[in-house]
Amino acid sequence: MSNTHATEDLSFLIVPPEEIDDIWPKIKDQVKRTNDTVLNDTDIYNYLKDGEYSLWIIKDTKTEEIILVSTVAILQYPRDRVCKVITLAGSRLDEWLPEYINTVEEWARSNECAYAEVEGRKGWVKKLEGYKVDYYTLRKKL
Repeated sequence: MSNTHATEDLSFLIVPPEEIDDIWPKIKDQVKRTNDTVLNDTDIYNYLKDGEYSLWIIKDTKTEEIILVSTVAILQYPRDRVCKVITLAGSRLDEWLPEYINTVEEWARSNECAYAEVEGRKGWVKKLEGYKVDYYTLRKKL
């Protein structure tokens, strides 16, 4: 696993596609927590294996407990590249969220992204400083 960033108690890792099978049993249940009607854990697994998504984890360095599982993708639009947090599940949110977002933003800049996006529940607006609601995603099953 490549270490993207570390603090005294937390280690931020991006898991390469060739290591997904090794870690999948440890994170599958956390990934399942993000399932919805159009994207589930099987889809995410396939995107991770294909390299379409990057798997980000945060480990507690003392206990080796995985406290965050996130998937991130870089999307190329006609005028800009966007780094998008696709899924996010974890515990001890207040310990890692600010550092996680900073790390994602640094990674996005290093990958020449013009924007960072996070999709999630309405409550994320209160947690993510500097982010604003530009639109809502509404979905209807046809």
